[in-house]
Amino acid sequence: MPALEALKHMITAPIHPDTSAINPQPRTRSCGVAAGEQRLHPLLTATVQALEQANLRWCLLREPTNPEAPTGDVDLLIHPTDRLAVFQILKGLGFVRLPAWGYGSAGFFLGYHPGTDHWIWLHLVFELAFGPYYRVKTGAEEGCLARREQNEALAELAPDDAFWVLLLHCLLDKRRIAPRHRAGLRELVTQARADNPLATFTGEICPSGWSPASMITAAERQEWTRLERLAPSLVGTALRQAPIATHQRLALAGLQRTSQMLNILRPMMWRRYFGQRRWRVVP
Repeated sequence: MPALEALKHMITAPIHPDTSAINPQPRTRSCGVAAGEQRLHPLLTATVQALEQANLRWCLLREPTNPEAPTGDVDLLIHPTDRLAVFQILKGLGFVRLPAWGYGSAGFFLGYHPGTDHWIWLHLVFELAFGPYYRVKTGAEEGCLARREQNEALAELAPDDAFWVLLLHCLLDKRRIAPRHRAGLRELVTQARADNPLATFTGEICPSGWSPASMITAAERQEWTRLERLAPSLVGTALRQAPIATHQRLALAGLQRTSQMLNILRPMMWRRYFGQRRWRVVP
């Protein structure tokens, strides 16, 4: 299979090139902690250092469950104008770009680190959009990146923004609040504000009797079922406020069927091609 052989060669290419040509003067961070001082996977460390040296505007959307050896997507918010620059950086680090049908403007990159025999899956987001096929656009990415905070080696959303991004992700994308996200919401709700720009957006799609303040109260009380019941109304109102043309609806219907098939095949493809660990590393 020539295509598979090409993919194997690209992924096992050198992973740690000299990034000094990107920007020889790295940005000074207020916390004074270098990327290597936090317990991150080596490939994530190289990625963070390259983004910082290039002065790109980025931050984590959600912290990986295991930063030393992530098993799921690592979600990064990137400023739209830095899109091409980050693509070039990841290519230089040995990542391969994968198709992202049905995920709006997002980009997926897969990288292999031979020293730890570990795969890193990056999910790059260039706009804060939610719902089916990311049709519900908030326009909040610029403000969130401006308010980002440094947590040792990693740039992260401000806690207030992080609360609303996670809650909207759960309700508009998943329509449920998974147990692993409940712990994050419990921690973040202590700093959540009802006048946050994302809270204002949420208030515009809330059903009668609900508001950003009442959603914060429900999270404080851990009333996850009540919040989950909001999901259909929130999604429906948001989609009605973002109408699309008939030809776009037909295209989305076809895309939905394709996406459903890919979601079925993706685990099998992962096990078939990426679950094998006998690939030879290109020196």
